[in-house]
Amino acid sequence: AVSVDGFIPPNAFMEFQAYNVLVIASDMRTIDHIKYTPAPDIIHEAAGHAPIIANPEYSEYLRRFGEIGSKAISSSKDYEMYEAIRLLSILKEDPNSSQEAIDEAQKQVEYLQENMGELSETA
Repeated sequence: AVSVDGFIPPNAFMEFQAYNVLVIASDMRTIDHIKYTPAPDIIHEAAGHAPIIANPEYSEYLRRFGEIGSKAISSSKDYEMYEAIRLLSILKEDPNSSQEAIDEAQKQVEYLQENMGELSETA
């Protein structure tokens, strides 16, 4: 396992997966989001992912999926979407974020979803 700070780019995540490395977000959800957090956190990773990857067949499936996914070619639109989702998740988890900032970030994600253009290998 490797600890990361929240989101990492999809290609990096897939490469870790290809080498059977569990990526664990080191962030901890706030008390306001104890049941659900919009951002990756250590509870989700450790309680949600760690137990299921102990299954050898599923672990091999994830490794192969990561191997293929790490070689996929992404587009600039994919990166824009990644950054927009990352920002929205950070804003939703931050208790100091204004509703206006969250709404604007949500609108940007929705705009990108509607205007992705031709799908890349990553999509």
